[in-house]
Amino acid sequence: MAQESPSSRLLVPILLLIGWIVGCIIMVYVVFS
Repeated sequence: MAQESPSSRLLVPILLLIGWIVGCIIMVYVVFS
């Protein structure tokens, strides 16, 4: 994996976005439960 593919370059922002959304959902669930 010497050459960096566009998919691996997109993987980090997508994982960060998913983690941020999941974190927001957990916060809302904890606050309103």
